[in-house]
Amino acid sequence: MKKLTQLRTANDQQLKKIHGTDYTYTETVIQYLRGDLSKDPYAIEQAISDLLATLIDAQQNGHKVASFFSDDPQAAADNILKELPHISVTYLFTMYWPLLMFLLIQNILIMLISPSLRFSLSDVIGINFFALLMIGASFARGIFFNKLSRKTIAGLWILLVLMFVVPFFDGISVPWRGTLCYFQSDTHQIFCDSLCY
Repeated sequence: MKKLTQLRTANDQQLKKIHGTDYTYTETVIQYLRGDLSKDPYAIEQAISDLLATLIDAQQNGHKVASFFSDDPQAAADNILKELPHISVTYLFTMYWPLLMFLLIQNILIMLISPSLRFSLSDVIGINFFALLMIGASFARGIFFNKLSRKTIAGLWILLVLMFVVPFFDGISVPWRGTLCYFQSDTHQIFCDSLCY
């Protein structure tokens, strides 16, 4: 982890050598590259280091950074990301283990504070999903460019729909021939009561 921090610090120092609007442009591309959580962060920082060296040389020779990426910087950044290796499982486990433990402890504490309160699986999923969504939203890809890809937009819509639909799976009430039947998902039982008209 220290090595990654050192690489990022060195790259941030290199970035300061780029001036003017080229600095903002390059910073946006770097943030986009760093925002991809599915790729190895060490490989990303190494690619950023190589990219910065090339861009600094180009700027010293009088070229604009924007011309280096042609008209679509997101496509150029995506091409860089395609060549990088995926993140290892051990790195993912090391990074997200504290978050998983936090969510587990959060659920246990809620049940200890209020023992009469029962949670169904959908409640636990809903609480954890919302927490993960809030944490993951800050790392969402595509937010640093003006144009969001269709894949990003579709993913955000799916997450939004799931966030509102999953909590409703706790119970389903169905009126049936003067009787209200209620399915309770945590016990997998159906309860029926007569309706009074």
